[in-house]
Amino acid sequence: MSSDGMVKKQRLVLLDLMRIVFALLIYARHSITMFGCSYGASVNYRIRYLTHPIMTGFFLLSGFAMFYSYSGKSLDNVSQMKQFWIKRLITIIPSYYLIHFLWLIFNRGQFKEWLIMSPMELTGTQSAYSSFFGILHNGGTWFVSCILFCYFLYPLIHTIISKCSAKKLIVLGAILLLADYYSEYLVSRYHLNTNYSNPWFRILEFSIGAIVCALMLKMPEKNALKCAMCGAVCVAVAAVVIYGLMHYSFGTTILRLSIPGVSVILMLSRSIKWKGNKVISILSGMSYHFFLVQLILWDVSSKVLDVFGGSGNKVKIAVSLVCCTVISFLMYMCFDKPIKKIAMKALMKNNTETAPASNS
Repeated sequence: MSSDGMVKKQRLVLLDLMRIVFALLIYARHSITMFGCSYGASVNYRIRYLTHPIMTGFFLLSGFAMFYSYSGKSLDNVSQMKQFWIKRLITIIPSYYLIHFLWLIFNRGQFKEWLIMSPMELTGTQSAYSSFFGILHNGGTWFVSCILFCYFLYPLIHTIISKCSAKKLIVLGAILLLADYYSEYLVSRYHLNTNYSNPWFRILEFSIGAIVCALMLKMPEKNALKCAMCGAVCVAVAAVVIYGLMHYSFGTTILRLSIPGVSVILMLSRSIKWKGNKVISILSGMSYHFFLVQLILWDVSSKVLDVFGGSGNKVKIAVSLVCCTVISFLMYMCFDKPIKKIAMKALMKNNTETAPASNS
């Protein structure tokens, strides 16, 4: 029991492990396309096509983790919404702003564009403009903008999902999944721009993740495990049909199955009783920074290689991975955590001061 009398939630270490794996795979993708690294032709091919499914998994995971954190809580009045939004901003904004300013140090020639676009960047609205994807650092920070949109709508998402029965959740989840498949069909049929950085479809994935968590929590643990195992069999059969019989490409197959596949894995999270350790907790906590740091990583890694020498493939992978890990760790432990601690303390103090006095 916690000090306030509420039952403390089980830590879902599988979520930590998924964050770490997703971060490493995105690093591997960027090391191939931005730093000229190689893991072998076959592995490079698969890593390239995993990018879209990984980001889908990231938003599913984010929605799942958010609902798990706030399950049993209400977010349906202005005060609760305000507190939720402030806490979320404290969590995501400081490191994002730091990268926004550090990016300019390595790209001083784009100061004019950086200055013009900063109001948009600082408000996190860049993902609403799909054509900005290749300008400034938006090719790497679009996901921050999308997650901010998800956080803005989360109180509504949470309230709706919390009031749904298991049957209604299944229907709602199926509708959202079909909407995602339909959107991909339209993109393919009419050769439209990809939905990769579109905040609407990322909100959809985030919502599906929250629905999966709500369903898991409504079931006894054994039933959730059985559902996950049945789901795994269905996904495996679908993979055989799509890839083996219909002869779709590896990338298309993984993309089509990314939402049900990741959902199955998330459903298993409560059945894993291992609590993990401090190292896993820290690596999971700095996974967000691991994404962000890659916006300056390749410049830093190049300078390190210039100083110490070496240009082989293995050296480039080792240097860039170590640099990414060290910078992410420092950003997380020495910048982000102190700011969060100060901001949360100020928030708690403000809440105490503005709370109505007791009659006793």
